[in-house]
Amino acid sequence: SRQKALSCERCGKTFTRSSDVRRHQLTHTGERPFHCSLCERTFQHSWDLAKHQSKHQGAAPEFPNTLRLTEHKRSHVSNKQYICHQCNGGFDSLLARSLHRQLHQVKPQFKCPHCDKTFTRRSDVKRHLSSHTGERPYQCDQCSKRFSLRFMLTKHLRVHTGERPFQCSHCPKRFTLVSVLARHERMHTGDKPFLCSQCGKNFLSQGELSKHHRSHVDDKPYACPQCDKRFKSKKTQQEHIISHTGARPFPCTYCGKGFAKPYALTRHHLIHTGERPFPCEHCRKSFLTLSEAQLHQRIHTGERPYPCNVCQLKFKSSSELARHKRSHF
Repeated sequence: SRQKALSCERCGKTFTRSSDVRRHQLTHTGERPFHCSLCERTFQHSWDLAKHQSKHQGAAPEFPNTLRLTEHKRSHVSNKQYICHQCNGGFDSLLARSLHRQLHQVKPQFKCPHCDKTFTRRSDVKRHLSSHTGERPYQCDQCSKRFSLRFMLTKHLRVHTGERPFQCSHCPKRFTLVSVLARHERMHTGDKPFLCSQCGKNFLSQGELSKHHRSHVDDKPYACPQCDKRFKSKKTQQEHIISHTGARPFPCTYCGKGFAKPYALTRHHLIHTGERPFPCEHCRKSFLTLSEAQLHQRIHTGERPYPCNVCQLKFKSSSELARHKRSHF
């Protein structure tokens, strides 16, 4: 039977296996989950890590000229079945050679007609163009929200339908987005591949790392046009602007209560189902949201990740830090 296509939530590219979607997602997120045990380097793919680790086996031999180096390289290739005809590199599998060949390909450049940005795919240009034109031709028939691309509408519709096509390989839980699945699976494995370059702390997702980065700076570049509030991200700014309109386009299927934000609806649903999907790693307590679980776990760990930039005192949460900062003024 024909397999159901799974699409990348960032670019719309489709795959038949969720593992392929997750591997493809690395090209968007920049995640490098494979760590070298001998040094601090990280890699997107296991074969890149294997290639790198071979360099730790011993000092690389040196040659007086490129001719001698080329002759030496042939000794490595002689027992390899698959040869790249562009550089004479040898590989153990057809897949490894195919992946290597992509390095030789000159990717086409598609330029935006309105600015200097270039893209390697026409679909990326199309998605980018909506930032100039404001065109959003795809409308949700349940809440009237509009989108610039069809796959973005498809992703949004799961908020209303409850469809969860991505299943965890460690437990029965299912998810609407492959990025949320990837983050959840790292809770099973304990992998935290996103490293803060300023303090060395590791995180489960790029989103958590980005949020953490903002704790190192006190910058709020996004202002609400209707009041004086400022925000650290465009997303929180847009969510705040909706609060001025009073719109609540996301209704609960159990009780009909409306919500302005889809994640608020998702959290509300848990009240009806009784589900508490975020367990504490140190005790038996479970929580409705990840942020509640993280805040609780700091009771066990003593972690205080929010430092005051005036007196260097540290706090368990951003709200505690905000309350403390008022004492300086």
